[in-house]
Amino acid sequence: MTDLKKNYDKLKAKYKLPDLKFLQAEFGIELKETILQSIVDGMLNVIFDNAKLIESIIFVDSGSAASHLYEASMINENKIDAFEVYKKLMSLYWSGKKAKIKNDEKIMSAFINECYEKWSKIIKVKLLKMYEVFEKEWNSVSLRESEERAYHG
Repeated sequence: MTDLKKNYDKLKAKYKLPDLKFLQAEFGIELKETILQSIVDGMLNVIFDNAKLIESIIFVDSGSAASHLYEASMINENKIDAFEVYKKLMSLYWSGKKAKIKNDEKIMSAFINECYEKWSKIIKVKLLKMYEVFEKEWNSVSLRESEERAYHG
């Protein structure tokens, strides 16, 4: 067992943190000397990437990529509340940024636990449903089925 893993195990016991294997699998965590900061960074990267992807679909305009226009229609047609997921992601993102700036072991551990709970029980579930719709719907998309379908405003 590496020293970093041993140090994480001590923090895990002290703050009731999630299992390291889960964090590494879900957030691509690579432990560094600054253990908690590296975990928060990994979580923030995943949260930010998903938030930006959803943001581009929610806030479409005439300059948006064609894929975003189609995907915006897909979420509307399937009655998916992507904005609700986006809000949760952005709130978590700023909570993590604040924890990172405060650079306090207890605060960063609290964020890790909060992120773990919200990610695994709410956000990941909703993202997977949304992404499954995109995966399914893209197979049946055609170029301008009708005038109604072509308009994305």
